[in-house]
Amino acid sequence: MKKVETHGDPSGQSGNRCKCGCGLNARLGRLYVQGHDAKHVAKLFRAVAADKLDVADAMLVLRETPVLAAKLFAQIQRNMK
Repeated sequence: MKKVETHGDPSGQSGNRCKCGCGLNARLGRLYVQGHDAKHVAKLFRAVAADKLDVADAMLVLRETPVLAAKLFAQIQRNMK
C-alpha cells in the first residue's frame, strides 16, 4: 500500500518554505502546506484583533495571495464592528 504524505514536501527539495511560518516545505509551486493558508489568515486576524498588528500590515503580509487578503479583510469587517 502506498503511503500518502499529507503535509508538505517530504523530500525537502522544493526549497519553498510554507508562508504561514511553520517551517515545513511547501510542495513545488505552492506557497503553503495544505490547510496552512487558513491557519495563516487566522493567525493574522488574531494579531489584528489583539492590536499587535495593524490591518494594513496584515494585508501587506498577504500581498502575494489576494484571495487570502480578501478573506482576512472580510473576517476583520465581520468581527470588528
